[in-house]
Amino acid sequence: MRGGAPRGEDPDVTLRLPRTVLDAVMSRATTFADAIAQGDAAVEGAVRTLLTFGTLTDRPDARLPIVTR
Repeated sequence: MRGGAPRGEDPDVTLRLPRTVLDAVMSRATTFADAIAQGDAAVEGAVRTLLTFGTLTDRPDARLPIVTR
């Protein structure tokens, strides 16, 4: 949100996408770059910041059992 940062600063980049696309990116079924290129997501601002963010996520450990209700 604009001005929603701790010091009230504006974001460097804004990404708009459906939750399904975010889930696909986080599960590594796609990437932010591919989603943007396919028109499934829209980006405004410093794209490099978004690319940097994408490198900060870890690959999940497949041995970790995940239980959902």
